[in-house]
Parts: sequence; C-alpha cells; structure tokens
Amino acid sequence: MRIAILAGSERYTRWLRDAPGVELVTGGADAVVVGGELAARRDLVERAAAAGAHVLCEPPLAPTEVDAERMIEACSRAGVGLTMALPIRFGPAFAALRRTIADGELGRLLTVGGTVDGPGPDAAAALIDLVDVLLDGEPAKDVYAQASPGPSVLTVRYPSGVVATFGCGWDTTAMEFTGERATVRFDPFPRLLDVRGPERANADAAMLEAFVAGVRNGWTTGPDGETALRSLRIVRAAQQSIRNARPEAVN
Repeated sequence: MRIAILAGSERYTRWLRDAPGVELVTGGADAVVVGGELAARRDLVERAAAAGAHVLCEPPLAPTEVDAERMIEACSRAGVGLTMALPIRFGPAFAALRRTIADGELGRLLTVGGTVDGPGPDAAAALIDLVDVLLDGEPAKDVYAQASPGPSVLTVRYPSGVVATFGCGWDTTAMEFTGERATVRFDPFPRLLDVRGPERANADAAMLEAFVAGVRNGWTTGPDGETALRSLRIVRAAQQSIRNARPEAVN
C-alpha cells in the first residue's frame, strides 16, 4: 500500500524527502493524508478523489459548508472514503468512557462540559466529535457562544435534551459527562504510568492503523465527511452567535 501526504509546506516536503526509510512516489497512491492550509483542502481532496485515493483529512474539513459538501460529493462519486483525523476517539480512554455509558452507569446523559487548549470555536471540533459519537450522530439544535480577547465558550443544545458546553482557550483538554445517576470526568490523554517504550498507548497510531485497515478492506473507519459537516455547522453557528450576540440555529 502506498500513502501520499499532501501539504502546502515546501519546507515539510523537503524534510519528508530527506527522511530515512521514506520513498516518495509521483502517483498511484491508495490513500492520501491531507493537511496544510485550510483554504486549499477542498482542491486537494477533490484531486485525491479523482485519482481514486481514500482520504484522511486534517480537521476542520473545509472553511465553508458548501466546500465540505462538494468534498463529500466528490469522494462519494469516486467511491473512495473520506475520514477525518480525530485521534481522541480511537484512544483507550474514550473506549473506556463509551463502555461506562453503554453499561448504563451514568443513566441517561444530561450534560457535557469540556475544555480545550486551543482558542476560538474551531478548537472545540475534537470534543464536538466525541459528543457526536455518544449521541449516534444526532445533529445539534442550536448554539450560543461568547468570546473575549482570549477564551471563548459555546453552549450547544441537542434535540434529545443534552446540553454541551465547551470552553476554548483553557490550559488543559478534559471533559465531564453528567447523567441521571453519576458524573464521570474524562481525560483524553491519561498518564497512569510514565511509560517511555513503544507499548505506551498512542491514539494517533490507532487512528492510522484503523485508516490503513479500512483502505485495505475497501472501506474506511472513523468520522466520515457527514460527521465532519455536522461539527462544522456547529462551529460556524458558534462564530455567527459571537458576531450577533444571540443563539443561532444549527442548520
């Protein structure tokens, strides 16, 4: 299997070219990893789809909903998978959280709280994705967001009654899930032991292994284009809410 990496950085491309054990090819890739400048991702994804390559794309998927929809359509027409690079959902900590909720230990999920170290609503995409998993892809109803020169906060309501609040610009990434019976705190990057060897759990490696396995089996795993579009709609509605200082519907 040959996997291409598309990025707009000439410096990165030169580094990759000179890396030991790396062979660069000019065509015939089975899969493509797309990163780099957000504005260029639609073109890169459409070109990869036209070449028949499955795509693993850095989030966010696109700058606008229209761009995201066109990217999804291009991959669908070409019969290739479009997957977002969101490794937290592949980590052992999230697997344990899903088991806890599935076993009914929390009861019906009521609220979700989360903080992330990146600024602006875009930074919440990885946490929004986790809520999307737990709610089986339920689209959000509306969002209210506020921003200061530093941190921002967005509150998302879902038709099922779940309310999720995300703080962007904090020092740590963590989440708290409250149900009718209990509350559980979720650390996506737990360090129970200071392990320095290859046995340390690595969500990035698990994500890449799942993607490669999906390509080999003719299907992809993880958050697809529609999942990315749901998250993008929440983020864009949050940005609109900040500008208008009122709640905004998530279309």
